[in-house]
Amino acid sequence: MALIELKAAQVVLEGRPIFQSLDFVLQSSQSVSVTGANGAGKTTFLRLLGGDLWPVDAESRCYGFGDKPTWSPLRAREQIAFVSPLAQERVVRLAQDGADGERGARLSARECVSTGLFDSFLLHQKPTTEQQKQVERALARFSLNELAGRELQTLSQGQLRRVLLARALVKHPRVVLLDEAASGLDTGARDELFIALHSLSQSGVTFVFASHRAEELPAWTTRWTIGNGRIERESSGGTEAPLQAPSAPVAPSSPVRSAAFVIPRGHAEESKNADLPFSNEEPQVDSSACLLGMTKATGATSNRSPAVTKGGDERALVFELQNVSVFLDGTPILRDLNWVWTRGAHWQIAGENGSGKTTFLRLLGGELSPALGGEIKRLGQTNRPVWEWRRRIALVSPLLQARFHEALSVREAIASGWECGFVAPRELSTDQQNAVEWALDEWDLRHLQRRRFDRLSYGQTRRVLLARALVASPEVVLLDEALDGLDAATRDFCFQKWEQLARNGTHFAFASHHAADFPGWVNGEIRLESGRMGAVSLG
Repeated sequence: MALIELKAAQVVLEGRPIFQSLDFVLQSSQSVSVTGANGAGKTTFLRLLGGDLWPVDAESRCYGFGDKPTWSPLRAREQIAFVSPLAQERVVRLAQDGADGERGARLSARECVSTGLFDSFLLHQKPTTEQQKQVERALARFSLNELAGRELQTLSQGQLRRVLLARALVKHPRVVLLDEAASGLDTGARDELFIALHSLSQSGVTFVFASHRAEELPAWTTRWTIGNGRIERESSGGTEAPLQAPSAPVAPSSPVRSAAFVIPRGHAEESKNADLPFSNEEPQVDSSACLLGMTKATGATSNRSPAVTKGGDERALVFELQNVSVFLDGTPILRDLNWVWTRGAHWQIAGENGSGKTTFLRLLGGELSPALGGEIKRLGQTNRPVWEWRRRIALVSPLLQARFHEALSVREAIASGWECGFVAPRELSTDQQNAVEWALDEWDLRHLQRRRFDRLSYGQTRRVLLARALVASPEVVLLDEALDGLDAATRDFCFQKWEQLARNGTHFAFASHHAADFPGWVNGEIRLESGRMGAVSLG
């Protein structure tokens, strides 16, 4: 008897049909992987399997966990665990302090894993001695012993993902649904994860993975593709069904990183007069175009941001760090950083999980401040209010996505890029309204503009945040794992867009565990090691 079977299942969300006639059988110990474009329905498919969503006809879904098959998910849900970006976002939000000063939940990694025993994200009771042993075994399985006592808000995104995986498996479920499970993990952690999960699969646990990236899916699973409201098994020569979402194409998928745009290491000086983002000639800027995130230059491109060309100090540096350390809830994350970001440089930031990449970008973006004795200059200035940096320095990260959960429409979410926080904007000027309209079209979000932001798929949410980040034409863009959750077409479009902005003076920094996520025109590299700068190269 199959563990889960779908027979012509239909799913409708907010009046929109997601699946019309879905057929799928999940057998015990036969793990599968599912791919598909943004908005194709991967997360919805996992939620349908897990019992979080009901099909139109309840009897079109059958569970076989007990002695008799049943269409009710109530008993089945005790045997199914679900790990997703939404779960991670919920944990992050629970740890946030309230607007009225109420302290958020301060769970350690060990306590978070313990909550999996009670199907809750808060620990309302003390585990028994035997349950505590289960928790310790789950922590050890994912190499979390050294992090067990750390509070969740001090962990990196990759470390937190491993904690949630341990939480999901602590009760020994028979089926584990994993949505973008390897997102945010470095190569070593991803390999260790797949080895641990493969061992569990051989002991009888059945896994269902969903991801946009083939390298984030284990080789020991059967591959399926979701598209056009259907799911089909991949043939040996490729997919039998076209891989596309029901909506219009996200973006063109033409090549984006031309060889002419790449500056080899050590050859930046040779490119000084080339049509590249590192040229020293001054462009002529159409200020109205800047409001749309598109700088029109009639001369050669510049290595300076068009919006910052006045004042001696501002011309020289983007950031300057002197003796900077950063602590999160008493835990040292960054230590003794001394570094200068000069105009014309674009940086890639690498390092293992927990090395401090996200904290480093949050520091640059003004979300965090140096400990006593350290100093940071942003665009040549120090000690300025945080709100002054919101439009000039944009940050996109999984942490930001987790915090952005207000009930805003997609249009309002993009327009909030003109504000200091995640709030519906006040009255916008004509130029600001035009910038929002441009962003909706540029990022293929027009058809979603009235949808609630918190009802989008993970990839759609990321596209909205990328559009929001650029709507006010920032001078610096900081991107932390910004391409996670995006399909290949959208990733290509992002590269095209960022290259265009870099040519016209916008400065970029990228943090990622995927080498392919760093554009070829990046000319600086930082490698963080345990919160310190292990290696820095430029040129």
